[in-house]
Amino acid sequence: MKEIRFYFEDRNMLPTTDKSSENIVFLNRRGKQRSIITIFDFIKKLAVKAKIKKNISPHTFRYSFASHLIDGGADLRAVQEMLGHESQ
Repeated sequence: MKEIRFYFEDRNMLPTTDKSSENIVFLNRRGKQRSIITIFDFIKKLAVKAKIKKNISPHTFRYSFASHLIDGGADLRAVQEMLGHESQ
């Protein structure tokens, strides 16, 4: 959380042209939401740098996040809401 707070201090200095970006965590240099392609490329480069052989993607993090929450006893409905699922 400490690092996220530091990041937000810097992030909030980016130029933003509309309110649609205020709830987005990771923005590009122009203060706009990063594209999924940019995020995918970033994750792939970090995986190579970390010598991770497994094929990973942004979805891998989403799946891991949900799995760890459920394994830790989180309510399934709460996890679905965090992931943006309407109902299951």
